[in-house]
Amino acid sequence: MNKLLTIYAGNRHYFNIGIIVILAVVLLKVVYLDPKAQSEQEENFKTESRLRMYNLRSAQKAYFDKNERFSGNIDELLNFIRSLGIDSTLSPVKDSSDSGFSFRLLSNGKFVIDSLKFSPKVYLPYSFALDSTRVIDSVFTENGEFIRVDTSFTMGNRFKITDPSGYGSVGNLFFDALKYSASWE
Repeated sequence: MNKLLTIYAGNRHYFNIGIIVILAVVLLKVVYLDPKAQSEQEENFKTESRLRMYNLRSAQKAYFDKNERFSGNIDELLNFIRSLGIDSTLSPVKDSSDSGFSFRLLSNGKFVIDSLKFSPKVYLPYSFALDSTRVIDSVFTENGEFIRVDTSFTMGNRFKITDPSGYGSVGNLFFDALKYSASWE
């Protein structure tokens, strides 16, 4: 122990400089490097999530072209994509000539259908919502006599897909002009 104190006493100046350098490196890491890595990871999550929502929007367009309504079930939509013959060998943008939709590769350079179900950050499924419209109409004769009340119910004319991580949404439940709009475009 006396030998260590003798070494410390003789080189106190160098020892203090070494401590200061170590603390400066730790401070640099905590103040600059860690937040930078976190913001880069957050940006990657946002990009990946938006690519997935873009692909879900394309799938909804194709589903609507075939079924004249949108899907409110993500599993049904993923099975529909599989039925189209789309797989991980997808080119960067693949246009289907029969329905006019396109899918994009995800950040990893592949197109994995099952990954479209979950948000990459929190690994929760995207929330799907469909509009529903109930129209009540009274039917009268030409003389103005009341005959009956007709009620029609439609569902699936508009959709909205929302990311549980808060990176945006696709679709709109209220306006046809915004039916395919993305919140970040």
